[in-house]
Amino acid sequence: MKKLIVFILSIGLIGPAVALPLQLEYGVNQLSGNVYRYDFFLKLDNHDNSWIAGQGWRGIIFGDAFQTASPLANFSGNLQSFSGGPWTGFELASGDHNGPALSPFLDFWVPANVGDSVHWSGFSSANLTQGQLFFSTLASTQNNGLRAIMQEAERIVVVIPEPSTIAMMLIGLGVLFSLSWFKRRRRRLL
Repeated sequence: MKKLIVFILSIGLIGPAVALPLQLEYGVNQLSGNVYRYDFFLKLDNHDNSWIAGQGWRGIIFGDAFQTASPLANFSGNLQSFSGGPWTGFELASGDHNGPALSPFLDFWVPANVGDSVHWSGFSSANLTQGQLFFSTLASTQNNGLRAIMQEAERIVVVIPEPSTIAMMLIGLGVLFSLSWFKRRRRRLL
């Protein structure tokens, strides 16, 4: 009987399942040694058809870990990388859900259309592969209760050209420019 009461209470505390029409994608590039650059793309993709116009989310935790240490606890965010959304920085969430979070934590992001996205980046010593990174939202503008919704993030390939590649491209452009300059000069002399 005691187990049944605990089970019923736990169902009441959890509440009904809440859909999350958001997708977090991330790319990881090794810079040097144990330093990895992370690029995050949070987008409203409405993959579950649950989005309602005017709906927004707050309490975005990326690298979330339920009641354990976050695998991205040492994340150092790049403040200049924000594109979109109401956030201006990063903070470390703690409690049941632990990990780096977008700050101010209680500001809502309310996308206008499916496909709207927010981008940010930063650095960590962890190299998380597919299935190791989770994100959560604390609340939505469309539900009354404060409950965290956790979802797996999708690792994508982000190609950042190496300095040598950029240098080779610049040299190639310089050669093309020089050739066209010599052709013009030769025509003038003839």
